[in-house]
Amino acid sequence: GRVAEEVIFDEVSTSAGEDFRRATQIAEHMVKDYGMSRLGLVAYGEQTSILQQQMPGSSFTYSEATAAEIDDEVRRIVAENYERVRELLRTHSAALHVIADALVEREHLHGDEAREMLRSAGVPIVDRSSNGDAAVNEGAHAGASSASDGSDGDSED
Repeated sequence: GRVAEEVIFDEVSTSAGEDFRRATQIAEHMVKDYGMSRLGLVAYGEQTSILQQQMPGSSFTYSEATAAEIDDEVRRIVAENYERVRELLRTHSAALHVIADALVEREHLHGDEAREMLRSAGVPIVDRSSNGDAAVNEGAHAGASSASDGSDGDSED
């Protein structure tokens, strides 16, 4: 949302704040729960709410220095992926317009519909077979087929 506003309109609205909240939440899980960061294959304990952290007697499962490292890593993940998405949307701006026009018209797209629109606009799509193997479909410009990827088609991508 926010990156698309920036790429298309060269400005952003305040409604894009939810995108950052969600991206931050995902990055926090990557770092703190799944070991998917430069901090290593470590889980940093139960999530605690701000209220619990401020209560007397509450304990942290890691030091303030580690908390600062976690914050830095979350910021890095969000910033790097923001730039990655911006570059992808600039590279495939025609596809962005196709999807945006369809959403204005219908407000909802199923995953298979969005994938077909992206293929038609020449965006390489990773199709997954039922056994999890991935194959890159180079899109319409490389003679791509519109074969199903094996999903139920009800996901919203």
